[in-house]
Amino acid sequence: MSGSPGQMKDTLEMLLNLTQTAAIIVAGVWTYWLFVGKRQRYPRAQIAHTVTHFTISASRIVLRVTLSIENKGDVLIRIKEGSLEVFQMLPCPDEVLAASGDNDEGTYVKGDSELKWKPIRKTEMPTERIPREIEPDETDELPFEFILDAKCRKVLIYSHFTNETKKESGEEIGWDKSTVYDLGRPEAMSA
Repeated sequence: MSGSPGQMKDTLEMLLNLTQTAAIIVAGVWTYWLFVGKRQRYPRAQIAHTVTHFTISASRIVLRVTLSIENKGDVLIRIKEGSLEVFQMLPCPDEVLAASGDNDEGTYVKGDSELKWKPIRKTEMPTERIPREIEPDETDELPFEFILDAKCRKVLIYSHFTNETKKESGEEIGWDKSTVYDLGRPEAMSA
């Protein structure tokens, strides 16, 4: 480089400023790609049901559902709202049979893909168990127990947890899981 020391200093300062500006732009693009493009600011959960049952009397059984919530993402999951419902499928409730009529349309409503089963048990997330936080790569379990009529042979178990991060942004979505469980098989079966 030729020139006076003052010109060299100015050139070096200009190169330093350009390098810093480029680094800020690269960091901004990287942050956008990581958190917006890959949606890493949103939690990702995987829900699983482990179901067992046992007889407590000639007319009653206990259904135990253990919900596992695994954090598959890179951000903390906060759970403040959740519910679990149990629907009797067999013997088929009279109202489901009556609603299906003699045609083969079932009890579908336009836009629905499932029959309208009547819940026999429903519970909201117990207040002593909320709020819950699940760190990335961790799993949390919540046990639920219900006493059912021993005549019940098959149930549908449905759980829902609200995605608090999406709720804060105005969206009412979350994580759902449904499991069909056969009570007619030997006890202590998992689904």
